[in-house]
Amino acid sequence: MTATFESLMGLDSKWVSRGHQPLPEWWQGHYRAFYQHPTARTFVARVGRGGVKSHSQTKLSVNEVLFADWSIPPGEIHFWAYVSQNKDEASQRLRLIERLLSDLSIAFDRNGDEIILRHMPRGWRVFACQVGAVSGFRCFGYSADELSKWRSQSDLANPAAEVCASLNAMTVTHPGARRILVSSPLGTTDYHFDRCALGTDESQYFCEAATWVANPSITKEQTKRLEPDERVWAREYAAIPQASISAAFDADLIDAAFKHNRQGKALDYPIVVMDASRGLGRDETAWAPCVWRQHFLGEPLDFTRPLTDSEGNIVEELYQQANGKVLRDHNARPLLKPGAEHFTAPYLEFGPFQGTNFYEREEDVAASIYRTAWDWNACRVVGDQFGANGFASHFRRFQIQFRPVDVTAPQKEQAVVRLRRLLADRQVIFHPGDTELRLQLKRYSEIIRSSGVLKFSGKSQGRDDRAATVILSMIADAEGLIPGSPIKISGRRSPETNAHMAAIFT
Repeated sequence: MTATFESLMGLDSKWVSRGHQPLPEWWQGHYRAFYQHPTARTFVARVGRGGVKSHSQTKLSVNEVLFADWSIPPGEIHFWAYVSQNKDEASQRLRLIERLLSDLSIAFDRNGDEIILRHMPRGWRVFACQVGAVSGFRCFGYSADELSKWRSQSDLANPAAEVCASLNAMTVTHPGARRILVSSPLGTTDYHFDRCALGTDESQYFCEAATWVANPSITKEQTKRLEPDERVWAREYAAIPQASISAAFDADLIDAAFKHNRQGKALDYPIVVMDASRGLGRDETAWAPCVWRQHFLGEPLDFTRPLTDSEGNIVEELYQQANGKVLRDHNARPLLKPGAEHFTAPYLEFGPFQGTNFYEREEDVAASIYRTAWDWNACRVVGDQFGANGFASHFRRFQIQFRPVDVTAPQKEQAVVRLRRLLADRQVIFHPGDTELRLQLKRYSEIIRSSGVLKFSGKSQGRDDRAATVILSMIADAEGLIPGSPIKISGRRSPETNAHMAAIFT
């Protein structure tokens, strides 16, 4: 007997009878085409997150292990290899395989990273995506899961090309070995993208689908709610690879954030955020105060952007100086309760940026930053740990708290995503006269390296110190260092903040 699409569907019907979810129609259609292809032995798919990629691959692997006609020499055991970012992720497939085999009443033994059938010398083995790991075993097929996002432990490079080459060598004694390369996309320079670009030919079968197509139990609207950032959503759920170099922020949204604005009600004390010059290029030490605020609906406001109240109602066209009045929507329905206070959604306001080059003494720069903190009644200074560590002693002398934060690649990526959301929701305001900051934000780029690692920078077109300061403020906010932040669990001022304010500004 040999493995066919019909044998796969026969297994699937048995699993469904035992409570498993059936293979979605999209996967059925493409697995049928793959099995019926006269020569292709490689299945390449680009599918959004949540598109039941791993589950579907596992079912196909069981079909291959149980039914395919493999010639295995006496005394040897050959495997279906399952490769993922790390063995913990890959091991999740072994747990599913155990359940699938148990529901078929097939005897097997589990030993660490492998499962071996008792009645034939075949099994499954999981590997991390390291070239050294995928060597020394004989395989009659493999699954490379989410390979566009694999990372080497040594240099963060994507090792997919080398790992797959090693896997292919492990299948050399099985000319009919099937290879499954399935992943959500990242950029346009990785190995998985290159394989997708080849399409369907004599050696491989290619297909692609957004999450809600491959898995109809998920709707497009659900994915939108899960990921409001349009760029991340397009990549992760719509399965659209991202350009290798693109502007990190929308230019129109940047312009909208540079509006004259009457100061609203501060939700807590400001902080000063700084990006210290490291003596590299033309960057200066840059700093600016920032504070979370809200506006009372009815106060004069030059804020030409969509506004929402605290309950999320859109009031952009209805906003007016209307103390005591009831605002109504386009259908004349009351929007706000009369007599109640209604505030806009909180927004993060930045004061004017200041900067000085790295030739000035740290003590003098620290004194300038301290004056800004004093003028704004700020409770602390926050800076990059690597760049601003030298300032810590000077801030202690000025009796103001300095809080360093680590800026790692994952934190920077999350900070860029958060700033994009705040810009889209009109929840960040920059000083309208800061043309340098506006230019730096528009030049700030998101770069997907050939390794698959995301890099964010504006240095290729000049300085990015002020943009880096804004990014740093997003990290500080996520770590609870900006008092009054709406992303904190409690909106109350912390005892730490109260103590420092009492000690410093009384």
